[in-house]
Amino acid sequence: MIRFLRHKTIQRTLFIGLAILVIPGFVFLSVSKDSSALSGTAGTIDGQKVKVQEFVRNFEAMRRELEVFAGVDPTRLSGSVDLEALTWQRILLVRAAKTAGIHVTDADVIQWLQNQKVFQDKGGFSEERYRMIIERYLKIDPKTFEEESREYLALQRYRDQIRGTYHPTEAELHDRFRLLYGPRELEYVTFTKDNVAAPAPSTETERKAMYDRLAGRLFSQESAEVRYVAISSGDPSPTAEAEKALWESNATRTPFLAKEDPIPGIGPAPKLSEAIFQLKTAGARTDWIDSEGKKYRFELIEHKAQAPMSYEDAKKVLDEMVRQEKIYHEIAKKASDFEEAVKKMGWPQAVAAEKLELQTVASYVPGHSIKKIGKLQNAGAGLSEVKVGEVSNLIPISSGVAVFKVVSQAAPDEKLFAKKRASIEKDLRLRHEMIVFGQALKKLESTLTINSPTLAKLFPAKYAESPTPTK
Repeated sequence: MIRFLRHKTIQRTLFIGLAILVIPGFVFLSVSKDSSALSGTAGTIDGQKVKVQEFVRNFEAMRRELEVFAGVDPTRLSGSVDLEALTWQRILLVRAAKTAGIHVTDADVIQWLQNQKVFQDKGGFSEERYRMIIERYLKIDPKTFEEESREYLALQRYRDQIRGTYHPTEAELHDRFRLLYGPRELEYVTFTKDNVAAPAPSTETERKAMYDRLAGRLFSQESAEVRYVAISSGDPSPTAEAEKALWESNATRTPFLAKEDPIPGIGPAPKLSEAIFQLKTAGARTDWIDSEGKKYRFELIEHKAQAPMSYEDAKKVLDEMVRQEKIYHEIAKKASDFEEAVKKMGWPQAVAAEKLELQTVASYVPGHSIKKIGKLQNAGAGLSEVKVGEVSNLIPISSGVAVFKVVSQAAPDEKLFAKKRASIEKDLRLRHEMIVFGQALKKLESTLTINSPTLAKLFPAKYAESPTPTK
């Protein structure tokens, strides 16, 4: 199977939507192009050298794993996420799995890859989609990707092995229930684009840097320029002569359209768009198609396939990407400054000093919608950990970040306990496993010594912000 996947012919292009490529919140940590930075030792583990090449290989593998297996869009990661630290963790765990004798067979890798939703289409594994993603999007050969997948599966098994099992007591279940579901009185502030000044226009240097960072990921959409004629649905299809006259006198020509675009003079019409994009040769025509009281016939003028965007074609998109990234950095800086102010002077004083608009929620439980924020969804878990009188960390929201203070908390409705018991037990078990795993990882990290001068060459942009790298 693995061999078959490597040699399957690919017939269509993978389109990566521009909207998900650069979302404010991700700072690309990239390896220096200076070849001198790629030699030497990145660090040692139990006295054994870790070559820079091994570190870089794991760095790239870790980023791919975040995207494909962990279900994390790297473009949504906070700039505070330390990709270098995650890379070291991967190296440590892969080595520990090997020492523990964990073996992953070809059959294991095949089965696991087939089960990943990202490689599935129409309810099952798609060899075509698999190949397109790894070759066109991830830009890696299948053999290398499958070996990385073998390592990833091994370290997952190692993690599960050291976590062990845990069964919470009734008292622990009830304590957790009260913390999670007791209605809370909240105060909060938000940091969005409204809190920061409009960014300066992007420069040529910034746009080119963004384009380089996204090399191979910017694709134009498939599009078609057509013309069409229309008659009433009740009318019979015209004769060849009558249709020729119709095309000469009443045809409407469109600009280039993507499949999702409304059709000029018609509006959104998925059925018609689907028929248009079946045409591949200039001059080809659809059959007459009934839609909303009329019959339409389309003729293809020109078809453009999905294709990598040149820098010139991408300028407008890049300008918006740079603008959004600048806005995010300003939001993150302002929110971080507020966090420091809270630590130094307290919540009310920091809110006043930063001239922030204080919002309140009289009674909040997970799942409730919050004014100016909506539902917190996964981020709500972070808020659930905050006790009375405490202030939360920065919590991501759709428009930026928010910081909460829990003013008070009432007792939950005990009738809910039976309904929530299973999810609370699962939550406690996961928390326990994370603690155990964290302790094991900390022990592994104690064997690690990092060669900071070498890594400073490897990641000059990161270490420029921290002149004295630390272990």
